[in-house]
Order: sequence, then structure tokens, then C-alpha cells
Amino acid sequence: MMYHRVRFLAVPLLALLCLATTPEARANGLSVDGVWARPTYGTAKVSAAYFEITNKGSRIVQLVSIESPAAANAELHTLVMDGDIARMRQVDSIDIAKGEAITFQPGGLHVMLMGVKESLIVGNSIDLTLNFAHRPPMSITAVIAVKPPTRARGSF
Repeated sequence: MMYHRVRFLAVPLLALLCLATTPEARANGLSVDGVWARPTYGTAKVSAAYFEITNKGSRIVQLVSIESPAAANAELHTLVMDGDIARMRQVDSIDIAKGEAITFQPGGLHVMLMGVKESLIVGNSIDLTLNFAHRPPMSITAVIAVKPPTRARGSF
């Protein structure tokens, strides 16, 4: 009988704990998954970060900038083809429609980290702050990896 009471109370308490640990993502109706950044080698001062952001809310969300204490500058970039040549271009902002997921990945949208302050070593992590128009910022953590983490899912 006691087991059923504990189980009955455990489910709502676990749900409250999950909500308490992800207030920004839940409040903004956003989830960010698979966050990772490339390592730097030698004296390199540039890297890139990738993730998937999903708008679970009822309105368009506009991502306007990204910051990181690990780099002097972080910019939203995309890769465009100019004939046979791939060129990076800075993007001013990215609109994420309700119910839409935008993937930042090699060869497409990405976060360019310039003026990296310390070597980014595989297995370590860096903090990123996503800034939105008309919404509070969201803090996420990128794992330094050579390739995307497998099954790195969850709201941050």
C-alpha cells in the first residue's frame, strides 16, 4: 500500500523537477538539441558551433545573435554557392516559424566563433547565449567534438 502512495507522489514530483530545471526553454517554447562545437588545433582562433533549435511555441521566434565567453566574436553564418565555390556569409537573423526546427550543421547554417580565447579541446565544453528579438536570451552548452554527438537530445 505504501509503494502505491510513493509511486503516486513520485510522478508529479518528477514532472515538477523537470520543469524547474528547464525554465528558459519551457518559457520560450523553444528546445535546443545536439549542441556541439569543433575543436581548435595549434594556434587556430576560429571554430564553429552547431545545434538544432525547435520552436514549440505559437509565434515566430527571431534569433538575432549569439554570444560566447569562449570567443571574442560569434556570428550567425550560412554557406552559399557562388558558381563552384562555397562561400560563408554572415546572416543578420534567423526566423523560426511555429512548429519549425532549424538545423545548424556543417555545410549550412552555423555559428562562427572568431577570436577563440583558449584552445577548444575534445571533451570540454563552452557556453553559448542565444539572443532573440522580443524574448529573453537562452543559455546552452556546446560539447567540443570532432563530429556531432549521437542521440544528444533534450531541452536546455
